[in-house]
Amino acid sequence: MNRFFYLKKIKNNSEFIGMDNFFKEIEYDKKSKKEKNFSPFKEQMDLFYICLLIGIKFKEKLKIDSNNHVLGDMTANWTDTINLSGAKDLVVALYVATTIEETDKNYDNKKKVQSILNHKLGKDPIRSLSEEGMDEIHEYSFGGYLKLLKLFKNKSPENLSDFFDKIASSLLK
Repeated sequence: MNRFFYLKKIKNNSEFIGMDNFFKEIEYDKKSKKEKNFSPFKEQMDLFYICLLIGIKFKEKLKIDSNNHVLGDMTANWTDTINLSGAKDLVVALYVATTIEETDKNYDNKKKVQSILNHKLGKDPIRSLSEEGMDEIHEYSFGGYLKLLKLFKNKSPENLSDFFDKIASSLLK
């Protein structure tokens, strides 16, 4: 993958809620009279980040199958909004550390660690990840999103408080 995508649809699954529709329920809206005007989520990439962290934490991946999954286009690069401008390096480091630890928990095999770094990291400093790395973070993000949907029983959150409450009580333990 040469850019970021969101999981829009799973074919033959009419109950699936796309990441774009889920995001609309937690998205910042300054005109809202409700709590959405306090939401920290300003762009779709914010949900991608959260789902990626959930996927990494719980080692949940969704293998992307173009015959079964419809992806929506987001952006070519990591988001550079003020809220997440420093998050890219931390997220990439967490992803790479998780990948290395799956193979070599103590980082003892230096050749294996170097091989993983060579395969997962890219040469472009803006992106930081190779094509293989981009594919895998999407798998983690989409796997995390499916875990998030299970938590919400295949529905969008009722409100922002509901979203944070369920995240805190179920996923941050």
